[in-house]
Amino acid sequence: MDRQQIPIATFAIFAALSVVASVSISLWYITLFLAPLSVYLAAKDRGTVVSGAIFFAIVVASVLLIGAVALVPFLVILVLGYITGLSGPAPRPGMRIAVLSVGFFFVFSGFGLATFYLEKPAVIKIWARESRVFEKRLMDQARDTGAASAAVEEEVEKLVKVAPYLFFGITALSAVWLVGANYFVTGLLAKSKNYEWTQLPKFSLWQIPWYLAYGFIFGLIGVLFGEYFGPYGFFAYAVGLNLLLVFGTLYLVQGLAVINFFMDQRSMNSLARGAVVLLAIFIQVLFQGISWLGVFDTWFDFRKLATSG
Repeated sequence: MDRQQIPIATFAIFAALSVVASVSISLWYITLFLAPLSVYLAAKDRGTVVSGAIFFAIVVASVLLIGAVALVPFLVILVLGYITGLSGPAPRPGMRIAVLSVGFFFVFSGFGLATFYLEKPAVIKIWARESRVFEKRLMDQARDTGAASAAVEEEVEKLVKVAPYLFFGITALSAVWLVGANYFVTGLLAKSKNYEWTQLPKFSLWQIPWYLAYGFIFGLIGVLFGEYFGPYGFFAYAVGLNLLLVFGTLYLVQGLAVINFFMDQRSMNSLARGAVVLLAIFIQVLFQGISWLGVFDTWFDFRKLATSG
């Protein structure tokens, strides 16, 4: 039996939701990965012409509402909605997510740098004001906890100075989140409509390629030993902090996958799993410990995935 086509009126509603997701700039971290779904669905259900028309309508509406910034959702919907909808399923989901994440990282970094150089005086003025507020807040917290000292003040100044350079690490994580979250929700949509799609493996079986551990290691070297790089010490520290931001988070996810694997074996309930995730996010020591668990899993293979067949 042929699949019943989705009514055009339904696509109009989905397209309107995509426009809302595209223009909600302050909420992009929770809306942007949803924006391509309407175009993906149209491409699968109606083909090139209809999905192209819907894509064009979303872009035009977004440009009218937010101007040139609409270039960001345009690229996201083009790649993750239109092209993905017209192409077949990815044989290796992890590779697709990695490649697209790297691509979006370079594109978004380019947008950010272009904005900085085009609006440099305004950006510097805003950052100077915000950095003073940020530094004061950190020092106030240190005084409230009785941790204020010359060494702490020096570290705070160093952190405030390096903060603008964390743009690259934050952009990289944002790209991974955008592509990964979109792949997951697109997979749910494809499954509900019986479209071909390669689902992600079970979370407890996720494992990052071994060679990415060097990103974590180099990050540690830059942060801990940056002062030994002479005139390049600050650069080494900034690069190291960006690497730790990205790879520390990735290995946190792998560490949580390891914990989830053993929770599965003991049939622990979802409440316990959720508690572990929340504690890992909000307690710094636990965050670092689970990240290290993910790193060590690279070499020790605690779940025996390499030998489980």
